Amino acid sequence: MWIHEHQDWPNFSWNAEKLISKLADVRHRQGVLLGKIGNLGFDLRNEADRMSVIY
Repeated sequence: MWIHEHQDWPNFSWNAEKLISKLADVRHRQGVLLGKIGNLGFDLRNEADRMSVIY
């Protein structure tokens, strides 16, 4: 189900305590990924940027 298909859209709520740890984990993984991309050559980095937009 897409968020806009939710019955209470756009008036929905969430549990911040449950969400914060998941968001922290995703943010950490994003940083690791960006660090790895930073070590790639210029052409590979551009390709990775393009692929991240596509998917």
